[in-house]
Amino acid sequence: MNDNAHSDLRHYARFEFMECALLYQEGREEPYRAMLVDIGLGGVQLRSKDQLPVSEICMLEIGQDGGTPLSLRGQVRYCRPVKDSDLYTSGFKFAPDSHEQRVLIAEYVHGVFQRQGEILAG
Repeated sequence: MNDNAHSDLRHYARFEFMECALLYQEGREEPYRAMLVDIGLGGVQLRSKDQLPVSEICMLEIGQDGGTPLSLRGQVRYCRPVKDSDLYTSGFKFAPDSHEQRVLIAEYVHGVFQRQGEILAG
């Protein structure tokens, strides 16, 4: 399935951006390092040098400009090589386990949307 097919199945709009993140898998000492390349209310797309654990529930930690990192629970839905590179592209679907988690996701995505709007209006 190509990236366009995945986007056709999405329930929420996605916003492109670049942000560093760490993905923590239970039982693994070191986190996976990744870049977030787009985000929506349902999840994010990641790029990494490592193949991420498909179907695993993990914690995604996103830095927040000197503030407390945002930790979001979710599942790696797919992971496949990016053509002509040494990177993998992965889909991470948010799996919030509380109302507070859903609010944090919505606030973060809204903040990304606002920053993009300010850049475009710039």
